Amino acid sequence: MNNLNQDINEYSYSKSIDLLFIVFTGFLFLVTIIFSDKIQNWMGVALNFFLIGIIYILLSRLLQLIKKDFIQLFTRGILIAVFNGLIFTEIQHLQHIFVNGWLDQSLIDFDNKIFGIELTVAFDKITTPVLTEMMMFAYTIYVPLIVFVGIFCYVKSGKLAGEDYFFRLTLTYFLSYLGFLIYPIAGPLFYQPEIYNNQLSGWIFTYFGEWIRQNAHYPGGNLPSPHCAAGTIMLTMLWKYNKLIFYFLLPIIVLLYFSTVYGRYHYAMDSITGILLGLLVFYFVEKIHKIARIIK
Repeated sequence: MNNLNQDINEYSYSKSIDLLFIVFTGFLFLVTIIFSDKIQNWMGVALNFFLIGIIYILLSRLLQLIKKDFIQLFTRGILIAVFNGLIFTEIQHLQHIFVNGWLDQSLIDFDNKIFGIELTVAFDKITTPVLTEMMMFAYTIYVPLIVFVGIFCYVKSGKLAGEDYFFRLTLTYFLSYLGFLIYPIAGPLFYQPEIYNNQLSGWIFTYFGEWIRQNAHYPGGNLPSPHCAAGTIMLTMLWKYNKLIFYFLLPIIVLLYFSTVYGRYHYAMDSITGILLGLLVFYFVEKIHKIARIIK
């Protein structure tokens, strides 16, 4: 923890997260206006991006009034999770501003070339209720982990460690969302629903997984996989700040990687690029810390 304090000279990552939200929602606001001819109800979409940015900043500033570090960090984690979800929902309207149509076939062709079969179809052949429930457990437990990994970092290594995690997580999410615009992928169950022979049946976690699909997902929002990108940030930050929890969560996050494909949420390449993005963000910020040490 001393190295982190020295690297950033007691600078609060919360300010950097605020800046990320201002820049990214401002960028989406301008892009919506520039490409208004390609966006249905573009004024409503632009207004939503504007409000998301403004309301986040106002609430973030109110959090500074909370004196207890644990409560402030926990609340900030919830705020980040909720507002990233709002951006995820709104950005669906921008997915075809650069590319018309979906590019799923290219990822299907990649799987067929490398594996001899598209992997969601391969998993369809071995689907069982027990396996589905295990996969959906990993897929859905990810949601509370968005916040609790930050708490795990804080408990072991202090407040700045938790803020460092939330900063890298937010940066990772925003870069993922840009990928949706650059290379729009509808997703396996939206693009080729007729190809699957077996229903994904299970129990309580399968119910939650399907609820997420029906209520939070839409055609698109696939490449890179935000689940896999964020899961990688979780692992790398736990390795840095809380190795005990890292070893505990490692098998769950690995299962999460597979669940994104097994559950027909993503193609293999979506998940691979998500993992690579998470590693890239972690490495990039580590390099900044290293440069800061050299300068000092």
